[in-house]
Amino acid sequence: LSVFNGFDDLLKRLYNSFDPDIKIVAAKGKTFEPDEKFTKILNDADFIKAYSFCLEENAMLVYGEKQIIATIKGVDKKYEEVTGLDTMIVKGEYRLETPEVMCGIAGQGIAYNLGISIDYAYPLKIYIPSRTKKITGSFSDAADNINQSMVYAAGIFSIQQEYDTKYFIMPLAEVAQLLEYENRISSAEIKIKKNADIKKSVSYLQEKLGANFEVQDRNK
Repeated sequence: LSVFNGFDDLLKRLYNSFDPDIKIVAAKGKTFEPDEKFTKILNDADFIKAYSFCLEENAMLVYGEKQIIATIKGVDKKYEEVTGLDTMIVKGEYRLETPEVMCGIAGQGIAYNLGISIDYAYPLKIYIPSRTKKITGSFSDAADNINQSMVYAAGIFSIQQEYDTKYFIMPLAEVAQLLEYENRISSAEIKIKKNADIKKSVSYLQEKLGANFEVQDRNK
């Protein structure tokens, strides 16, 4: 029993390093705009220690001659305060930008499948179809309707296979540009204060935000 309890505690710590205490998503659709009312509710909640806005979507990742489909997750500068991802870096460092280049953090499975190096020698290329441009059918037209970005891997994280083979973390602004969004996000991720009651916190936010949003704890 002690062994199983210890294993269960280890898994919880691993998942908790990526999953936030509370996550807010749209009740309908994949994205929403965090307007002034939304941010005020978060800022006024005294049980919230930090929150981060995130935007994610599937994309094609190409590195050298290898390519895979994975989920790019754009995060803002507060993301490090909300999760423990920076403590799960197994190679390189947690860095999303330098004065010269844009950076990202690859899951270990993605890094392995693509053969990603963190020496800043070669960029990772990211491709997403345009949401707004119309495709007429020609090959050249289709190529012009693909949004792309180049990001250098600064670090590699390892949590659990489910995450390691799925996520590439990068700056929120760059993902928003790829998806042609000005001010839309997939989720608001929240870290609550140490002594705060998570169930009461979820209920409070759900009541304040209303039916347009779904407030989840990390067990959902």
